[in-house]
Amino acid sequence: MKENEDEENSVGDKWDYGYPFCAGSEEEQDREELEFCPFCDEMVETIDGECIECGTRVPSKSEVTADEEKERREGKKHILENPKYCYNMGKKLFKEGKTSESEEWFRKAIALDPKFCWAYYYLGRLHLKKGELVEAEDKFKKSLSGISNVAWPHYYLGKTLFKKEDFTEAESEFKKAFEIYPNLEPAREYIDEIKLRKAKLEFPQRVEEVEKLTENIMLQNHALIEWFETNMRDFVMTVLEKEYGEKWWRKGVPVEVRKKCAARIEESPEEEMSSPKLSFMQFYNYAEIIKGNKNIFKAYLDVPEWRHRLNKLEPIRNGIMHCRGRHRSNERNSTLRKWCYELEEIMKKLL
Repeated sequence: MKENEDEENSVGDKWDYGYPFCAGSEEEQDREELEFCPFCDEMVETIDGECIECGTRVPSKSEVTADEEKERREGKKHILENPKYCYNMGKKLFKEGKTSESEEWFRKAIALDPKFCWAYYYLGRLHLKKGELVEAEDKFKKSLSGISNVAWPHYYLGKTLFKKEDFTEAESEFKKAFEIYPNLEPAREYIDEIKLRKAKLEFPQRVEEVEKLTENIMLQNHALIEWFETNMRDFVMTVLEKEYGEKWWRKGVPVEVRKKCAARIEESPEEEMSSPKLSFMQFYNYAEIIKGNKNIFKAYLDVPEWRHRLNKLEPIRNGIMHCRGRHRSNERNSTLRKWCYELEEIMKKLL
């Protein structure tokens, strides 16, 4: 997901916290470059030895007296005790990938201001990155005490709860994020994924369970093909997501397939429009996706063989779904079962 440069301002503008850096600015300077201006009584940026705030020449270290040096140290101590300064330093280091250093600054900001919600938010991001889900959940919830009208804390709390498999609460947070920021498409993707997982919890997990649903061969074949498609969709999506992350749809699915899915979504009843995108594909598209991403799918299956099977299975599937199953030969019925069992084994590799 391409996130905004500054989560604090979803429209992308930057604003000045006023002391001493702009949040999110690329023009931030290292604190060692600041000088203490005795006239402004604070640490300031200088150009050619002059304070950019008051224009007065700032004495160099060799020119300052002992009293002035004391004032200089007190000024630096004052700025280090400013929670906004600590937060900005933490955010700067966070964006540079310096996690341990940024965490230290965020904790300093919170120690100085226990209600600093954005510092809690970034601490939550750091905990989530390290897989510390309990701590991440705690920090995101604390951040929401003051910035509940911002999408990002809801979104990342949703991701945390999703990883904890608390799908009901995760879905609630993703919906809040999406309502606040409708362009946050990954929130919708997570909502779709949660719906799919909830549906699977109510659907037979093993082929053997499907076969026990009924002894009627026609109904059994309907259930088996439904099981096969559901699990093939889940398998393909999971493999692509592991490889491409939240950009799996654009990177792993051919553009022509995406276009056809978009058209089908538009033609679907309103209650179906929130279904997972892959559910709007033609059955033969699975073979195309596997072929286009053969380097990642080969770790799970024999790509040429499974492309052949999917193409061979399509007319069997169409016959069953269009109620022509009573004319299906025992050989083809047996083939469907065999491939369902083999897909079940492949799915185990994802665990």
